[in-house]
Amino acid sequence: MALALAAGCAASRPVSPALEQARQHFEAGRYGEAVKRLNDALLRKLRSREVPRGYELRGQSQARLGRIDEALRTFQTGVAQYPKDINLLTHLGNLLHQNALDTQARPFYE
Repeated sequence: MALALAAGCAASRPVSPALEQARQHFEAGRYGEAVKRLNDALLRKLRSREVPRGYELRGQSQARLGRIDEALRTFQTGVAQYPKDINLLTHLGNLLHQNALDTQARPFYE
C-alpha cells in the first residue's frame, strides 16, 4: 500500500515550469518558441519522467514548422533513450509515414 501511495504522489508532482511553458507555447501555436525553450540543455535538466514529453513537444513543434529532418532526429533521439515510450514511437512512425517512408515506419507501429 505504501508503494502505491508513493507512486501516486510521484505522479501528482507538478510539471517543471520550463516544460509547462514550452507546452503553453506549443498549444498557442508558437512552435518556434517551444523549440527554442526545449533545447538540449533544458532537456538535461528535466526530471527523467519529463524528458520524453520534452522530446515529444520539441519534435511536434519542429514538424509543424516544416523542419522535418530536425523533427525526425528529435524523435529518433527520444526513442533511442526511451524505447518503450508509446508516444515517441507513435510520433516517429507517423512522421515517417507522412513522408512516404512506410517501410521505416512499420516497426514503430508494431
